[in-house]
Amino acid sequence: MIPPEDRGPSGTNWYGMSMQEMWEMVAGRQLTPHYTQASGWKRAGELAYLHKSRLETYKERLSQAWPPDQSEAAKAYIAKLDELILAVEDVARVATQNHQYSSDIPAALSEAQWKLKPIREDYDRIDRAVRRGEPVALPSGMTPERYLQGKLNEARQVMSNLSSDLSLVRVNMAPPKPYVPPEPRKAGGKIDGGEDYGGVVPPVIPPVVPIGSRAVPPPNVGTAVLQPVPVDARYGRSTGQTRLRHPAACLRSAQALEGAP
Repeated sequence: MIPPEDRGPSGTNWYGMSMQEMWEMVAGRQLTPHYTQASGWKRAGELAYLHKSRLETYKERLSQAWPPDQSEAAKAYIAKLDELILAVEDVARVATQNHQYSSDIPAALSEAQWKLKPIREDYDRIDRAVRRGEPVALPSGMTPERYLQGKLNEARQVMSNLSSDLSLVRVNMAPPKPYVPPEPRKAGGKIDGGEDYGGVVPPVIPPVVPIGSRAVPPPNVGTAVLQPVPVDARYGRSTGQTRLRHPAACLRSAQALEGAP
């Protein structure tokens, strides 16, 4: 039921199909995957709206602690945060709309199956009786051929409406606008475009090694060489690996060293 461009508005030439061919396109169709997809869009929209709300709360608290009218840096940070909020809001809005549209797919299929079933059953009953030469009760002035043709037209109208509904879903469902995150800065505050925003490159943290251990060669940052920071060996393992300790334990150790002769 994918509408080719060279056919009518509904996309599929249902008038070229038999009753059985149309019935097979809706009978026994598994609707669970469609409902699963719709549920996924719903959860995505809910999570995006929740994330947007948290970002707005964060922005409000940040503005109070770091007023943008008193700092150009704060003003630039808030502006970038506004861009992120708008991007998340777009994701939430589109996901919510796609949830509704994707829910229309199984609803349309289920409705078409429900409408087509009695039409097909009536058509098959009359068609079998005609083939066997058995008498059938028909409305006054109606021949079996005209009656069967009328049932075929009813079935084709049901399927045409289904095609229109599915085509509408396909047109309306859309992905959110792509979010372009800030580009990573290179040395000197420059990004790939070559523009200099005056950014500061984070410093390289020097290695921490115990006294008496062989230090790892320090990294080179431009022309400067960062030297390792020695740490007393009793705060590390005997293998030379540095061990992180709880602040309270470090305080007790320092007090013990101060009281030692």
